[in-house]
Amino acid sequence: MKTIQKTDEIFHYLSVEEARSAKDYNDFSCFRWDGTNWFAFYMYADNYYNAAFQLLEDTRNNRYSDSYQPCQNIDSIIYPICFLYRHFVELTLKWLYLKYATLDDEGRKEYLSHASHKLDQCWKELKPFLQKKISKVDCDCDIDAIEHYINEWHQFDEESFKMRYPCSKNKESVSVEGLKLDVVTLKEKMASFRDSINHVDGCIENTMYDFGSRDEKSKFWKMFAVIKEKIEGFISNLKQADERKKIPHPRIPLLSSNEAVKCVDSFFEELSSDEKIVVEIIYLVSSSSCNWPKNKTQAQQAFLSACVSQMRREHFEFGKPVDDSDISFNNKNKRVLLPSLMKALSLLEKE
Repeated sequence: MKTIQKTDEIFHYLSVEEARSAKDYNDFSCFRWDGTNWFAFYMYADNYYNAAFQLLEDTRNNRYSDSYQPCQNIDSIIYPICFLYRHFVELTLKWLYLKYATLDDEGRKEYLSHASHKLDQCWKELKPFLQKKISKVDCDCDIDAIEHYINEWHQFDEESFKMRYPCSKNKESVSVEGLKLDVVTLKEKMASFRDSINHVDGCIENTMYDFGSRDEKSKFWKMFAVIKEKIEGFISNLKQADERKKIPHPRIPLLSSNEAVKCVDSFFEELSSDEKIVVEIIYLVSSSSCNWPKNKTQAQQAFLSACVSQMRREHFEFGKPVDDSDISFNNKNKRVLLPSLMKALSLLEKE
């Protein structure tokens, strides 16, 4: 057994050089790059869902003949699985509320404090917004069914304590009898819930097509035209750096060469405040779940409308300095920048 020392470093953060020389990309994790706005809540919710799903899948697909083998018996990890799913539900409700309620910083803090970890309270705040938004679009999602799922989770674990501790806050036992939970049904129903939520979000996203005046969209277009060449040059440099040093990745090549890192950092540092706003907004909008019209002109107008809507959500104004901490593009995981900016350019490109 290797003994622990008081000089041990549990949380070791790699330098750029250490990360670049790592043998395996999965030897380190890039996190806390997604800011603190609604997009961050979406990313956290997605991560918690994926963790629960993968843990359940791995356990069921890697059974040992010995049912008491550590980490192979579903009974041994049902608590973290249920906690991860429940936290996914909580973060999802907060993500949607923060995304569509258009709150300032104080309003966001007040909401998070008021909602706490109570799912029924989170839903009470969110439901009117969803109903109002959905009433304007053709969406076949059943809000009552979503509410049923949330209520069932609330009844199962009211304050997010049941699956974290063997007792409640007042030290009373939460265990009454042995229960046999159908984990296959749990996995299937949570996948359906996630699909329904994403469908609702996609329907509401489409309402942004008609948002913003002609002057607002024209102003955003003019600001984009100013920075368009810089973005194209940035994409070109990133591609060249990627071609010179590719690291295998299951989805997108990791842009981790020294040249690529410098390219991203210098690009962000050279942007004016208004240019940072444009890049941030087109990144967020191109990463959304909108189904853009097939017609090129209509798609472009829809994208500009979405950009104007997103600017209002983020409380950005051209001509008004922004704090770099409010820009999630800064410190963004490098491999997500290239596809999102290329998508934005294709949507905004003149015929």
